[in-house]
Amino acid sequence: MTGGAVFTFGIPDSRYFEEWSQDYHFLDEWTYFDDRERKLGWFNLFSFIEILRKVQWTIHYRIGD
Repeated sequence: MTGGAVFTFGIPDSRYFEEWSQDYHFLDEWTYFDDRERKLGWFNLFSFIEILRKVQWTIHYRIGD
């Protein structure tokens, strides 16, 4: 690409939304690679590299009390 455009997306960390409101409570996170499924073979190595681990990343929040 030319023109110097930068494309960014996602959130920096799991607790990011807690800064938005006191009603947002981080509960848990998981990724596709955390289960170490045998059928994934060498893809399981992604779980050891943070930036690759979070390719399939899910965060779990509670909103409110």
